[in-house]
Amino acid sequence: ATALMAPPSRRPAADGAPLYLGSAAVFLSEGLKLPLCLALIAREEGGVRPMLAAVRRCLLRVGDTAKMAVPALCYLLQNRLLFVSLSRLSATSHQLWSQSKTLFTALFFVRLLGQRLEPAQWLALLLLSLGVCTVQLGEAAGSAPPAGGSLLGVAAVLSSSLLP
Repeated sequence: ATALMAPPSRRPAADGAPLYLGSAAVFLSEGLKLPLCLALIAREEGGVRPMLAAVRRCLLRVGDTAKMAVPALCYLLQNRLLFVSLSRLSATSHQLWSQSKTLFTALFFVRLLGQRLEPAQWLALLLLSLGVCTVQLGEAAGSAPPAGGSLLGVAAVLSSSLLP
């Protein structure tokens, strides 16, 4: 849904009105998740007081909290890169370039884990890459690139794909 709704909202208006900050959108979306998560914890724990005690216990385990900071920061960076890419790419290009996560996962699977892919899997990865290239070339030939250039948008998507 974000890939469909954000690009039109991130295009400069004809009257020159300023765009909203992508970081503000990320902050707002995370801020909306907090009350929902607390409500679910309260329901599971049996009330507000038990929920507060459970949250306090969790936060006091500094080692566990610190370990969760790494994926949380990666998630924050991915969300920020999402808005950068959506500001500079069409929704179609963004979604197709996002499929590079599959390609990177396969390459890491082979390189880091020493595993093998079947020929059909390599063919699927090749077809995925060709599809991305075909759509990108088709869009480049059919219209002017969005403001700010699409190269930065592609770099943002690829950077996001490398994060865990």
